[in-house]
Amino acid sequence: MPTGSPDVHVRECTKGQTPPYLAICTEPTSFLRLRPMYILLLYFGWVMAFQIVRLAGTTIGPNHYEMVSDANPKNAFWYIENGTDLLWPVPIRRLPSCSRMFVGKLVYSSTPKSNSRQMKKMLCELLLRKLGMNITKDVEDDLTTGKNWCLRSHGRAKMSYLKGWENLNNTKMFVWRDPVDRFVSMYGHVCISLKRCGKAGESIHTAAKAFYEYLQFGTVPKGAVTPEFFVHHISPTSWSCDIGAYPTEFVPIAYSKKPEVLIKRLRRVFRKVEAPRSWIEKALRRLKKTTTNKARLDPKKAGRYDRWMREVRSNPTTMSYVLATYYHDYRLWNKRMPTINKL
Repeated sequence: MPTGSPDVHVRECTKGQTPPYLAICTEPTSFLRLRPMYILLLYFGWVMAFQIVRLAGTTIGPNHYEMVSDANPKNAFWYIENGTDLLWPVPIRRLPSCSRMFVGKLVYSSTPKSNSRQMKKMLCELLLRKLGMNITKDVEDDLTTGKNWCLRSHGRAKMSYLKGWENLNNTKMFVWRDPVDRFVSMYGHVCISLKRCGKAGESIHTAAKAFYEYLQFGTVPKGAVTPEFFVHHISPTSWSCDIGAYPTEFVPIAYSKKPEVLIKRLRRVFRKVEAPRSWIEKALRRLKKTTTNKARLDPKKAGRYDRWMREVRSNPTTMSYVLATYYHDYRLWNKRMPTINKL
């Protein structure tokens, strides 16, 4: 059975060794080193699983969305549970709706839990100024406390895909957040604060497994509220707004929890808004004076994010589920995947 170092960047799997608790193999031929009987059993297992999912697929889940990429890249898979179970990366699919903002020659594509609400507020302020609207105290208060004048449906936009948008002569950008960090934030928001995860929200470990199984197979966690809301928040960045279909068309802006760092990174692309520099600086300062995560302002709750992060990184099985779920968010933009520690 193939094995490898717990570092996900290992290039080869070695025959005859007991695999660590989790390993990833990046050598396409390594899969053939399994014994023929194991290969045969694995093949029939996958066929049966596919038929069961296909016949039982009465609930609309991720598998019903348009496929963008091959579901099983041969050079990336994880062994868990002492090498008995195999995890393939979740494929790139396309969500049925998209939230975008067009301001000047800048197109921002929104992805949940990647500073999206703040981004929309800043761009909304710039758009209002470009339209000649004065930013009165009432407008400023609304933008600061949560209301977004530029979007419908309580700050969320459900817009149809625009045909030919990818050929427009503009700068397309999104905020890229490390998937492990983003997963922890999603867990705190969707499962703990909003209590939308049902049984999957019992721990960060059950959430990692449930997120993977829902996005891979469409298995709705028991007690989860509104699967559409669920998949909107937990889906990979590559599923949003054709980002995964046209990865080279987009400029990824790396997320940072430090406002001054994120402001510096955003300043470069905000020039495409074609607005006076003073307007841009005023909008960017919004990152310093507001936050969309009230839990982080509560000292009693702030520490739990660090605790959840430690729990994820210290558990190889949980990390394997997270990396298999958000694999393409690393691969498409050549981001280094974190290492997986053996127990």
